[in-house]
Amino acid sequence: MIKKLFEKVIPIVAKEAVGFAEKAYGKGKGEEKKALVVRLILDVLPFPAFVENLMYAFLKELIDDSIEYAVGKLDSKGIAAT
Repeated sequence: MIKKLFEKVIPIVAKEAVGFAEKAYGKGKGEEKKALVVRLILDVLPFPAFVENLMYAFLKELIDDSIEYAVGKLDSKGIAAT
């Protein structure tokens, strides 16, 4: 049920977060950018800090898929530089 709640929100946040990470880090640094994007997504979700790791584990597939989709969209526009 929780996953269903965030199926629309996480992709939107991921798109914005990926764009931000691209501007912040530029070309390369894929691992650092992904860590920043995950942190930004988790910061937006309405969970207390002490359950963020648990929620990330639960929502990992959705978060990772959303990040990959957002990166792909930016790549197709010539914006992303992974």
